[in-house]
Amino acid sequence: MNFLELDINQIIPEIQREYPSLWELAIDTNQYAIQFQYTLNANVERLHEIIGVTLFIRCLTNYQALLMLVSKGMLPQSQIMVRALVEALFTLVAISKKNDFAASYVGHEEHQRKGVLNKVKRYKESINSEDPDIQEATDVIEQIVININENNIKYISTEETSKVAELHSWYDTVYAFTSTAVHTSARSLESHLVKDVANKSIISFHNEPHVKGIGLPLGTGINSMHIAIDAICDILGKHRTEENTALNARYVQYHENRA
Repeated sequence: MNFLELDINQIIPEIQREYPSLWELAIDTNQYAIQFQYTLNANVERLHEIIGVTLFIRCLTNYQALLMLVSKGMLPQSQIMVRALVEALFTLVAISKKNDFAASYVGHEEHQRKGVLNKVKRYKESINSEDPDIQEATDVIEQIVININENNIKYISTEETSKVAELHSWYDTVYAFTSTAVHTSARSLESHLVKDVANKSIISFHNEPHVKGIGLPLGTGINSMHIAIDAICDILGKHRTEENTALNARYVQYHENRA
């Protein structure tokens, strides 16, 4: 299957039949979020506002990428993008709950830099132990360690962030489930198999669009954006919008109708 050439008009009607009203809600949510982002105005003297707005933009672009993947029927890839969206959402909501978490989030990157530089150093050493870049990397790593120790910069895990955001249940469910697609677990590869259930045998391999099951990443993406909009409103001291409340009410109604 060449997904690049796949006409999304073949897939979207299937999604609409399988999950009535969900695709329409996804598009309405996207259109509102795009309009809403242009009303945002952060105070450049407030770190939590700058980080908050940029995280909201990342959530929105991840959401749009999700919609593109869903419209092609790319189920595992949609799950991967949901994980990226939710990870950004955790930090955004954490900052909305605790504004000074923005500083912790920025500081945490020192741990990430150290990890990357250690890997670069190992690679250089495996190629040429005399490479001058090795000493340069070592010097930078030492400075990073000093900065971490002197400023007591804490390593922050995704799970810890989800707890600050009061979304730990999402970490245990959505994040954990979508991680199997990100890390290509053996079970996640089953979507590419066509099996004879009766004989418990594999008939063929499958590389076609998936519509069944795609309602989960799509619905999670929609809900994530509703939460993200409320979170950035809280960060900027804006009133939560009636439009977003109405969109979320439609999401809740969809699930009640499916129950």
